Amino acid sequence: MKLTDADNAADGIFFPALEQNMMGAVLINENDEVMFFNPAAEKLWGYKREEVIGNNIDMLIPRDLRPAHPEYIRHNREGGKARVEGMSRELQLEKKDGSKIWTRFALSKVSAEGKVYYLALVRDASVEMAQKEQTRQLIIAVDHLDRPVIVLDPERHIVQCNRAFTEMFGYCISEASGMQPD
Repeated sequence: MKLTDADNAADGIFFPALEQNMMGAVLINENDEVMFFNPAAEKLWGYKREEVIGNNIDMLIPRDLRPAHPEYIRHNREGGKARVEGMSRELQLEKKDGSKIWTRFALSKVSAEGKVYYLALVRDASVEMAQKEQTRQLIIAVDHLDRPVIVLDPERHIVQCNRAFTEMFGYCISEASGMQPD
């Protein structure tokens, strides 16, 4: 298959690939209007496609972020770099009913036909964020135990230790990290 044939074939499946993607896909045009909103995005936000297409992207932005959002986009369109562009980030999404869920999203700037578009791919990260919070709380609890505690990786290197360990053995956490207990 020649490269041009592959490009033509890819063009033909691009729309169905986004439409059927398990991640929410939102594409906005140069006027910040939503021009694509797939079924996974409908499920995440709770809006039907018909309610979103043609409307300003701000309707999908959490209320607390809306005031700064237009300036943020304008700055980016004029050549500035978005803090989230080209990377994945956690963000609380505000659904149509006002409830919030944690998501992970990736934002890409797309230049086509002499115009600048933005594509956001979004997925539910509620379970991950709950696990992170549980881990954070567990680390705090272990750190406050009065007995020394260390956590080892599979190769038996110290990856975490609590305050009692550092006080008893005289190592700071960065010094203990990577050591192998005898």
